[in-house]
Amino acid sequence: MTDTVQQQRRADEIAQTAVTAAIATAVERRIEVAAVTIQRQFESVIKLIDQRIDSNREHTTTSIDGQEKNALTRYTALVASMDRRFEVVETQILIRLDAIDRAREIQAKEYERRLEGLNHEHMRLDNMGKTYVREDIYAKDMERLYTERRDQMASAESARRAMLSVAVMALFSIIGFAVTITLHFVKGGF
Repeated sequence: MTDTVQQQRRADEIAQTAVTAAIATAVERRIEVAAVTIQRQFESVIKLIDQRIDSNREHTTTSIDGQEKNALTRYTALVASMDRRFEVVETQILIRLDAIDRAREIQAKEYERRLEGLNHEHMRLDNMGKTYVREDIYAKDMERLYTERRDQMASAESARRAMLSVAVMALFSIIGFAVTITLHFVKGGF
């Protein structure tokens, strides 16, 4: 029976390890998909900015005339604005990537903590099994003790009855002997 329990415990441990590994794999896949999505968004933003800058440069170089300074100023302001937007987007992407890295670290620590708890669970259960008696074993032991006690009491009662019957027989023998002697004296005298 203990082999079956140990096999069941081992099967439970393997199942829990498999579930934990599956969850870890699923989370890692989701994080990788999010990172790829962010990377694609980042690349598309960079392409869009480059296209706008290129179109602004082309427009500026082709339309330089009497308003050259005004156009150059607007172009410089636009480039500066684009650079600021690019920096904001880049900062947001870096923050997201840092958050993803921190989430992975936290998740890894949580998995490690849970696995650490599971790794020592079988020892705790074994130790608990050493200090507690299972109900079926307790019932068998109590039944065996009850049967032994009943048999001992029956043996003691049989011994008492045997002693009583021996005592009664001895008493009858003594009474019979006393009656015989008394009759012998009463009949003929000594």
